[in-house]
Amino acid sequence: MGLFGCGGADHIVGRPLPQSRAEAMPVRLRKLIGACALIILAVSWALAAMALAQLPAIKANGVVEVIYYVVAGLGWVLPGMLLVTWTAGGREPRSEDGGRRTVVV
Repeated sequence: MGLFGCGGADHIVGRPLPQSRAEAMPVRLRKLIGACALIILAVSWALAAMALAQLPAIKANGVVEVIYYVVAGLGWVLPGMLLVTWTAGGREPRSEDGGRRTVVV
């Protein structure tokens, strides 16, 4: 018997590490985490934008208020895009023919 009673194995044998970060997590779990994070991002962004919209500097001028609402309304898109890209897991983009490979003979 080995040192730890494992039938001769004196070290831990694990599976090899994934080759890329995309393989580190199952796709379903990645999509679930991404969807929950996107909902949390959108709700927290909206609440923060509404709270900041009440500042006197923004409420005092109509032009500043319009600019603020445009920036605040579109501001969540960049973090959302990064989150969706992560959720996709770095998969190769589909080709124009829907993923089918065309062979020219």
